[in-house]
Amino acid sequence: MKDTLGYRMKFGIIVPSTNTTVQPEMDAMRPPGVTNQIGRIPMDNLRFDNDEDFEKIVRISSTVDEAAAILTTCEVDHFIMGVAPDAFWEGDNAGAKLKDDVRRRTGLEMTVASDAMLAAFAAYGGIKRLAIVAPFTPDKDITAFYRANGFEVVGVKGMGATSAVNISQVSQERLRQAVMELNGPNVDAIIQVGSNLPMATVAAEGEKWLGKPVISANAATYWHALRTNGIADQIPGQGYLLERK
Repeated sequence: MKDTLGYRMKFGIIVPSTNTTVQPEMDAMRPPGVTNQIGRIPMDNLRFDNDEDFEKIVRISSTVDEAAAILTTCEVDHFIMGVAPDAFWEGDNAGAKLKDDVRRRTGLEMTVASDAMLAAFAAYGGIKRLAIVAPFTPDKDITAFYRANGFEVVGVKGMGATSAVNISQVSQERLRQAVMELNGPNVDAIIQVGSNLPMATVAAEGEKWLGKPVISANAATYWHALRTNGIADQIPGQGYLLERK
């Protein structure tokens, strides 16, 4: 028997308990017959100016497979990782390890942002030089993953968030300003890191202003999850990937 509302796909989306952006943004991208079931990993409102707290955020993957196991009780079909520090700070193999852990625990596949971003670059084509919008003022290397995969990072703009919850409080006006500041003739695409940063609408609008890719982490991740599961619906108002690819 098929789920009455999720008759095409039931996604299990795993987020930290502090994240209030992934759920509404991905719900806005959801086509008919697809539902998003949210699993939250308990996490305190950790601060970015404290190295010990920051390391706890980066290593959140240790409980991802437990959250996934709980979500299997509603018989989800596929997982989406709604936070991705491990893949970007812990090296190329971190995303693969995360997927392997979940697969061993549940037997299901999972979409992670690092894979999704690389797939998004390939879908657009011609992307070599990146500018990055980050939630915090970066004192950690958020560019290593992209450099390791052959991309040049020509600019980073931190939004000054000081804690896990504070990320979601960055205004869309400030995000628009960041996009405009980062743009230049040497930038092929402007991308976002930090799934709690409310960037999806700004990114979709930004592509129209600038005539170049502006890629929201949540949009790229949800798009990749849909397409790898054979769902090709085009979702208006959510940017080039979801509207055309």
